[in-house]
Order: sequence, then structure tokens, then C-alpha cells
Amino acid sequence: MVDRFNAFGAALASFGALFSLLSYKILSNIPLTALGIGMLILGLSICLTPTSPIPRKAVRALIEGSILNLEALLEEFDASCKGYYVPHEDGRVYVYVPLSSETGPPKVALKPRGVVVEEGGKPYLVFLPPASELVRVEGFSDVEAAISEVLVDLTELCKSVKVVRSGDINIEVKGVRGYVSAERFKRVFGSIEACLAACVAAALSNSPVYVLSEVEEKGVKYITLRVCES
Repeated sequence: MVDRFNAFGAALASFGALFSLLSYKILSNIPLTALGIGMLILGLSICLTPTSPIPRKAVRALIEGSILNLEALLEEFDASCKGYYVPHEDGRVYVYVPLSSETGPPKVALKPRGVVVEEGGKPYLVFLPPASELVRVEGFSDVEAAISEVLVDLTELCKSVKVVRSGDINIEVKGVRGYVSAERFKRVFGSIEACLAACVAAALSNSPVYVLSEVEEKGVKYITLRVCES
């Protein structure tokens, strides 16, 4: 069954082609011919515009797949400390995972050149989190609205989100849909929802962010993010 939007575009293109031809051949009217050509171009543009973008379920599946890959890397390096979401000048957010529990957030000046880096004499593992490119492409400006849009609209990882910022960023997530059994990933990056929210918060605050806590009660997940102000 032809989509109504595409059918309208095809009809408009056909009418425009016929109208411009009759206006030129029979009426010899240049303005009407130009109008017909304009309708033809508009109709073709409508036909070529995709009506069904990438399904959100597919986006969610891709994110979950990348999480499983990161889980394997974390297992390989035996990493279990909480990671710091650190923004860089290229627009990407990287996660720096300390190899020692006493190591704080890095003071990063340059883009990392490998998986294992040293910052301030302390070793870190560096990874690109699942939402890094998403945040970079979307170009958000407001933390609260951006977290809601990423979790609810773009990925449909949950039904609703409430964000309150009072020092820490407190997020109330209802109707969680995403699930991945990657325990080490959760210890280091946080849950899928926390990971994406922290990525957004780091990019927009331009400061390192980490997942301070996550609690789930009666189907509602409460996530607290802490911004490491310099």
C-alpha cells in the first residue's frame, strides 16, 4: 500500500508536469510554466523524503549491542571503578575509568590516543560511551530538556523523565524499557539510562560527570549525577 504522503507527492509531481507542459505549449505563458515546474519539483521532493526514519527500537538495539562490547572490554581489563564522563573540544564525550579506586576525575587537555592513558601520573581506561555520537550530532543546549529528549523521544528507553538540578542532577525515570545484563558495565558506566543522561550532562556542562547513585523503587528509577566543577 502506497503511503498517503508519497501518493500526494506523486500526484503533485504529475499535475505539475502536465500543467507546465500545457502552459508552455498551448498558452505560451512563462509564469504559469514556472509555477508548474515548481509544483513538479516540490512533488518529487515529497516522494524522495523518507517517511519512516530509523525505528527507535533499532536505535535502542544498537545501543544495547555496543554495551555488550564494552562489557567484554571491561572484563578483559578487570575494571570496576566508576567512570567519569569527560567532554572534549571535538564535541565527543569520553568515559575515563580509573584503574585505582583512589583516582579522581582527570584534568584532560588533549584528545586520548589509546584505550590506556595517563593523566596527572594516574592510569585510566578511555572509552566512547554509546551516546557520545548521538549527543554530538543532536547539538542540545538545555540539560533538562536534552536528557528527556534522548531518553524518551530519540531512544524510547523509558516512558517519562523528570529532571531536577539542585547542585546534583536528579533524574526520575518511569516506564524503563531498556535492559541489558552487563553487571560490570553498570558498575562502571551506570545503567543504560544513567549512561545516556551522564553523557548529555557532561557535554552541556562542559565538565566531568559521574553517576553518583541509582535506586529503583516501585517501578521508578532515581538517578543522581554529580558534576565535577573545576
